[in-house]
Amino acid sequence: MAFSNLTHRQISREKAVIIAASLALLGGIALFLYGEWTTSVGIEGVFHYLFRMIGLILLGMSLLIFGIALITRMATVFRKMDPIDRKETVSRATQQILTAFLNVLVYGGLFLLAMGGLSALDGASLIRVAIVFVVWIFCVMSFVAYRRYRKKHKISYSIMGEIGVSLLLLFLGAGMFWVGASGTTDAAQDLSEGPKAEDMFLVDAELENPHWRYQFIVQPNHVLTFYTADENRIVLYVLEADVDKAKAINDLGNFVHVTYYPRTQVFCEAQLWKDGRQAMGPELMARLHETYDLVLS
Repeated sequence: MAFSNLTHRQISREKAVIIAASLALLGGIALFLYGEWTTSVGIEGVFHYLFRMIGLILLGMSLLIFGIALITRMATVFRKMDPIDRKETVSRATQQILTAFLNVLVYGGLFLLAMGGLSALDGASLIRVAIVFVVWIFCVMSFVAYRRYRKKHKISYSIMGEIGVSLLLLFLGAGMFWVGASGTTDAAQDLSEGPKAEDMFLVDAELENPHWRYQFIVQPNHVLTFYTADENRIVLYVLEADVDKAKAINDLGNFVHVTYYPRTQVFCEAQLWKDGRQAMGPELMARLHETYDLVLS
């Protein structure tokens, strides 16, 4: 579908929308990165969590605007087509969608059939092994035959690609906006109600390293898992840059009185919980030892 025959007013309006979406995109990236690469503990950590969530909202809004603008542009061009071109465009779009659905059906069906044969080999008799072998030959031959058919009957996915990009932008934008809005609500409630203090026992500390593609976007994250005497599981997050502030937990013997923000899961500080072992009780400690493979002294 060619993007043409737009009026000067429509083009100017579209440029304004794209500029607004681009500003939202750049602002969202800046806020997210600032919140990610600053302190993650205490009330500052909550504010920086809030900045990250507002950044996600702006990113989501920008993607939604881009997606809506793209769909609006396609709809405008479609309405300006003469009846013959419009009918041809609908026919091409239908053909592309049906072909894509057929591709998924064939490739997906062959994959599931082959994997089903693999699972059927467990404890199989010779007859079943022979049947599975025949099924695999059928899958390979069908795959090769369908690939040859597709090469002989090539089809362009230009219209479906434009629609797919628009839907992807809308989907990603809505997801980012929802996550950001939920996180913003949590941060606002934590800032309004203040931190919470509880006695708890550290059962697990895990380092989550980002994929190498995202190492310049997000920091490694330390995930701290605690249990209280009434068996509530509490998970807090500390970024790599602030891990020294959380290491005091180990120095205190893992039985700690922790101050934290519950909704944003932000760690503040830890103090010694003197009678922690007695308060937790031998039965709960034994279960935690079995679950988390703890070494109890």
